[in-house]
Amino acid sequence: QPSPRTATVGVWVKSAARFFAWGGQDGSGALDDGGSYNPVTNAWKPLPKAPAARSFHSAVAADGLVIVWGGMGSGGDLSSGAILDTSMLP
Repeated sequence: QPSPRTATVGVWVKSAARFFAWGGQDGSGALDDGGSYNPVTNAWKPLPKAPAARSFHSAVAADGLVIVWGGMGSGGDLSSGAILDTSMLP
């Protein structure tokens, strides 16, 4: 399960039947990790690390993808993002 955090995003991916939470911040700053939650098994699995830690970002789920964009990183506002293909996860 991901560590406690604020300013994160979470999306439900119907095709994967999982909830995905990524990024956010804790007392040390922006985070670059997250997890996927399977309600059937009541278990979390870690997600791959992303290229840039961020908080206060946006995310959408579409066609089995989780798309993350923008937010704030350690150097200020971000104009980048990442795409996670949920079909490639175990």
